[in-house]
Amino acid sequence: MLAFLERFQMGPAMEKEPVPLPDLQDRLERFADGLCDDAEREEICEILRNDPALVRWVAERVKQRRRQ
Repeated sequence: MLAFLERFQMGPAMEKEPVPLPDLQDRLERFADGLCDDAEREEICEILRNDPALVRWVAERVKQRRRQ
């Protein structure tokens, strides 16, 4: 997951952190926790490819978990 996140640069288009819809937020939380199976991880990666602004949201969740 970290390798995927590192491919994206946090440029001007990604300065504001988006807030995903609740159902997607739950899935992204599982992704950030590393709890997704291969199929779900693949789906989330596709969602992130199509909406790179969400990468920042996921990256923030990963950072928060590392600090805990």
